[in-house]
Amino acid sequence: MITIDVLPGLVIGVISMLLLVVYRASRPHLAVLARMPGPPGAFGDITRHPDYQPIPNLLVLRIESPLFYANATLVRDRVKYLVGASDPVPKAVVLDIGVNDELDITSAETLEQLVEALRAAGIAFALAEVRQPVITRMQREGLVDEITENMIFHTVDEAVHALNET
Repeated sequence: MITIDVLPGLVIGVISMLLLVVYRASRPHLAVLARMPGPPGAFGDITRHPDYQPIPNLLVLRIESPLFYANATLVRDRVKYLVGASDPVPKAVVLDIGVNDELDITSAETLEQLVEALRAAGIAFALAEVRQPVITRMQREGLVDEITENMIFHTVDEAVHALNET
């Protein structure tokens, strides 16, 4: 039987938890959202609730961890994969980034690359649940001009309604 003192055990536990936090933050879950039955304007993860109703011609996604330099490329690639795996190909992608209080330069550049790739494929891109500090960073980086302000929404429901009307 292996035994250790309390202090080394505590250090091992803290280091393990830090590694777990870094791992999870660098590989965020990207949920595909669908309309929940019942309350209007409510959306949920379709993989957890297959009875929810997908939105025709739209791919609605929610990043469930903050977007930052260590995970931005993975998120971009995952969005592109989900677009390619959709049948039919969506006319627009809505990304809910409500968990972000801030946006770093790398994330802004990676979002810009995503917008350009989707635009090249004829797919519109919109952001939902965008907080003011994120908008401020996007303005500084020129990303608001790339996305256009009319494609930045306060809620997912606003984005879905606006994109279904076009």
